[in-house]
Amino acid sequence: MMTEKLEPDEKTIASLNASLEKCWNDAENPLPYIPLVVPPIEVPEFNLFGNGKEWHTEKKDEYTTPATPASTPRDTLQADGADELDFIMGQSLNNMMMEEQRKPVPEILWGGDGNGNALWFENEFAILFGRTNTGKSLYAVQIAEHISGRLGKTVLYLDLELSMKQFQERYTSKDGELHVWPENLHRPDLSMIGDGLYDSDKFLPLIRRMMVRVNAKVLILDNLTFLVNNGGMKAEDVKPICQEFCSWAKEGYSILVVNHTPKIQPFTTLDINHCLGSSMLTNFVQSVFAIGTDSNNPSTGRYVKQLKSRNGRIVWDGNHVIPYVIDKTLDPTMLRFIQPLYLLV
Repeated sequence: MMTEKLEPDEKTIASLNASLEKCWNDAENPLPYIPLVVPPIEVPEFNLFGNGKEWHTEKKDEYTTPATPASTPRDTLQADGADELDFIMGQSLNNMMMEEQRKPVPEILWGGDGNGNALWFENEFAILFGRTNTGKSLYAVQIAEHISGRLGKTVLYLDLELSMKQFQERYTSKDGELHVWPENLHRPDLSMIGDGLYDSDKFLPLIRRMMVRVNAKVLILDNLTFLVNNGGMKAEDVKPICQEFCSWAKEGYSILVVNHTPKIQPFTTLDINHCLGSSMLTNFVQSVFAIGTDSNNPSTGRYVKQLKSRNGRIVWDGNHVIPYVIDKTLDPTMLRFIQPLYLLV
């Protein structure tokens, strides 16, 4: 069956051509873009040195919202900011002193003279330093054993120099008898830490976690040069570590850090400037004492000299140092700093 072919008339064709032309024109000239303007987000941030609470606005597409109105005086505290400042300002000076008087006096940890003075007090950041091969590590371990054994305090001893095998051999008698340590003296094996051992940003938080794990309030670190830029002792490396340890001491921790001297002559009279990195380091600490070599007995003769003390009087100065002999007389399993009998108090 055939169907008739219909042809469009001229009016229909003209209408179609007009529609097509309009579509092309719209495609070439789109509607103008109108951006969506989002108002800035106000983020409150407490500023200790500001007016209690200041409002900071973020800038988006050149649109900004004014911050705190200019009519608000900067010395006017907001109600919610006053709580923080009240906590910081505390009570009157007299009331705070009476509160502190009720707290216990910091205990002597090491080197007491019998009159309330000592080399190292509780809640102090202290430094022990000396030349190479003067027995700094032996002395630090002896201090750790005294605090954990005699005083009954938990001690975390971090040895960055000796391996566990070297430590074991040092504290074993010729007959193979092992030295017996107090159970609350902890010396972890740091060989498993790897490169993180020499990165203070990683190692300091780890130290804090270890202290919390064993409930230790006393830390002895042997020695600082391993932790600071692998021995560089630059001021920019020493400062953040010292600031961290000072902060810990204010929280109630007691920290003793072993340190070296620069290259000096064997029998140089030691002063505080001989502490490696002294220009930055000794300004932060509360106590500093050093180990020197006895010129009359350089093989085993040693002395300890007190160079700084904020909690007491300096008694072990150049005219009254503490003399020692390094010996195993008292214990064949442990080299000790032993005071000559005629000088024992």
